[in-house]
Amino acid sequence: ATGVIQVNISIALDGGDDRYAIHNAVTAAVQTKLGFSLPGPYEQVMYVLEKCYTGCGWAAYAYINSWMSVYQASYYKQVGVQMHEL
Repeated sequence: ATGVIQVNISIALDGGDDRYAIHNAVTAAVQTKLGFSLPGPYEQVMYVLEKCYTGCGWAAYAYINSWMSVYQASYYKQVGVQMHEL
């Protein structure tokens, strides 16, 4: 789909790393693929993890005044979850 990219990360997803290590690895992979530092020209960037790998008590998370939000599994499709994170 337009505006969507897929990256692979080189860390274990078996629960050994926390969710922050995972999103940091995704950020590094995306920046390498795009050739610039995020957020670059984007106001909002959504990371979608295909499933939960560690600490699975969340649908999504983001930080106040941040360009990045992270969603697990199909929660990215739920408008209520998106609005909560934005």
